[in-house]
Amino acid sequence: MSNNAVYSLAEIEAMARKAARGAGYPWGLAEEAGRGARWLCAWGQGGVEAVATHLGTLGGSEPDLSHQREETGGLHLTDAVLAGALIADHLAEGEASPIASGVILSPLLLGIVGAASEVAGFRVDLSSPEGTYRLGKGGPVLMSEKAEPATISVRVEQASGSETASSGSAKQWAVSVDAAQWSVLEGYAHKTYVPATEASRALGAGAGLSDND
Repeated sequence: MSNNAVYSLAEIEAMARKAARGAGYPWGLAEEAGRGARWLCAWGQGGVEAVATHLGTLGGSEPDLSHQREETGGLHLTDAVLAGALIADHLAEGEASPIASGVILSPLLLGIVGAASEVAGFRVDLSSPEGTYRLGKGGPVLMSEKAEPATISVRVEQASGSETASSGSAKQWAVSVDAAQWSVLEGYAHKTYVPATEASRALGAGAGLSDND
């Protein structure tokens, strides 16, 4: 018996967004996490697992969104979602420069940047000590195992309209998701729900505290 269920990209994006918010991210960054998960899933790259894994690295603590400006003009920070959002902002302006140090190049970060590159119409090479990935049509493709720079750097090229999917895969609109990974996201998302009180039940829909029907 399969433990998988099929979800649309819209459902995945919404759940990932709520889960990130439940883990302590402000709504703006939570939306970036949702878009990153959706982009990864669209190319069969395990977006739900990427979010669940990333949130698991927080260990139940609030995400560390602190950052410091470096002499190179980039930022020193450790959070992958914040780094992805920062790079997405640069892509919106067509910039390509050293961005940040101290960040592990996680699948979720690749998803956030990939989603932004698709919207901006760019092909992006994202390099870090973990390796160099090309983000374009077809999802993230590993170009080299390791890279020299200590910082994450970005190289931007205008995407060709005739460019084919870099992984040879077709874009998906609904994907099969492991039930255990989905349950992890549901657990975080549940933290965004306001606990019911006697007052809220009395003011909500339904019979409230009395039922005289």
